[in-house]
Amino acid sequence: MKRVILIAVAMFTLATSASAQFDLSRLFGGSKSTSTSTQTQASNDPYKRLAQAAPAATQLEGRWSYESASFSYVGNNYLASMAVAQLDPVIRDVLKQMGVTTGSAQLQLKGGKGVISQGDQSLHGTYTYNRSTAGVVASTTVDGKKVSVSGYVKYSSGRLSVMLDVKQMIAAIKSVFPEYKNDPNILLVESLIKDLGDVYVVGRFVTKK
Repeated sequence: MKRVILIAVAMFTLATSASAQFDLSRLFGGSKSTSTSTQTQASNDPYKRLAQAAPAATQLEGRWSYESASFSYVGNNYLASMAVAQLDPVIRDVLKQMGVTTGSAQLQLKGGKGVISQGDQSLHGTYTYNRSTAGVVASTTVDGKKVSVSGYVKYSSGRLSVMLDVKQMIAAIKSVFPEYKNDPNILLVESLIKDLGDVYVVGRFVTKK
């Protein structure tokens, strides 16, 4: 049961394998972007904006319904932002094939504990939130192995966006499922983003009534 949920999360990052046949670093002229996602040192403008708009901890709590997902580049390289956005249609297609559609998955957050569920499947975990940066760290234990992924949150008018670091997600997947270490899809995603930091998987949720 837990494997199914985590693999579903993995599919956010694996979605590029369906159609991405290019190296993002080549598209950016070979330039490298160093990740600035350290939550205690969010010093560039996009991270400052996240921190300035950080929601109160109580605004994260409640029952949320899945709305959509996408990749997001949080940095100052406009070309990188445009290129990452081109991957979004692939994510939607893959998730639709998996049955993950608007309203099909639920997220419940309360007092540092979280549950994500779809149908009769669920995964329990914990989270910590730092309002000074809008940073969040989500953790769960699967088959006795604890994994954590950091990111950021945004809130506006009853909508919650959870942004999780793609590279950390891949590392977590490979830690829990050793069989994925040499998976061609995993290796492809890693090659696409190897020279690019600040890339996140964004899950968007709306207040569940």
